[in-house]
Amino acid sequence: MTCVLIVEDEPTVRRAIARAFTASGWGVTQAETLKRAAECVAEREAPYDCVVLDLELPDGSDLALAQELRSRDPGVQLVFFSGSDDPELLSAASSLALSVHKSEGIRTLVDQVVELLRPPTRSQAFLVGAGEPERSSGT
Repeated sequence: MTCVLIVEDEPTVRRAIARAFTASGWGVTQAETLKRAAECVAEREAPYDCVVLDLELPDGSDLALAQELRSRDPGVQLVFFSGSDDPELLSAASSLALSVHKSEGIRTLVDQVVELLRPPTRSQAFLVGAGEPERSSGT
């Protein structure tokens, strides 16, 4: 089962995101603070497939948590879901992970995460592995 950790301090938003992922058949863990998110990560035996992060929480910025998660597991998919309009913060977030603005809605968030975690099709895998075609030397 695909598992997602949602780190969001607004209870209504956090529960709505959780419902959307649960309806898609995903396992969901919720955290309202950075401290609780760190505890969830430490308590879990297997890594999360995806972590959805709000950028601005009462106990700090999720940028530090994102960097820590990425250093622990380079394959973890991170998605920022924030209402921030701070250009520096958004730029820093975008350099680390996919960012979806809260004004785009929860459905867009879920669609983006599903697409992010979708395994490549055989033709996509072939194209990635194919690289440049070999060229004949003409002899």
